[in-house]
Amino acid sequence: MADSELEILRVLWDRGPSTVRQVYEKVKAAKPVGYTTVLKLMQIMAEKGLVRRNEEQRTHVYEARLPRESDVGWALAVAAVLAVVAVVFVARPFLRDPTPASDRLDELAPEARERLALVEERDRALAALKELEFDHRTGKVSDEDYRAQVGPLRRRAAEVLRALEGGEQARHERIADRGQRVP
Repeated sequence: MADSELEILRVLWDRGPSTVRQVYEKVKAAKPVGYTTVLKLMQIMAEKGLVRRNEEQRTHVYEARLPRESDVGWALAVAAVLAVVAVVFVARPFLRDPTPASDRLDELAPEARERLALVEERDRALAALKELEFDHRTGKVSDEDYRAQVGPLRRRAAEVLRALEGGEQARHERIADRGQRVP
């Protein structure tokens, strides 16, 4: 907004609805300006929506559409406070320090501990078989040593897999006995 437009708005805020002549007289008292200049500025301001023109009378009456500067300041201050309150309200759940129910790990049930031991044993046996196969293919282990070691490793892996499968079957049977759906 230009300084001259702001000056006209100040006159309209102070006087209220006014004719071009009345605004011209007030502005002319502060600085030299022509009537047609003030008229043209007010017409442009009406097109911009800064002032409202009432054409019901022969002489057009203009009034400011914008609130006074002090009113704008208050509105901005209220809007800023509301924005801060909204941000705090939305962010409050994220700013709180969550208190965990408990940091203590629960002790595993005997069945779960046994299953975990079997899974770990299966993983070790399969890893040892993979390593033996790799070493045999790369020539680090002779055919004779490979045949001597592969049998016991395969048997151990098979035993662990059967034990894991048996544990799963037993678990499914216990669930079925209770009438629950078996996954």
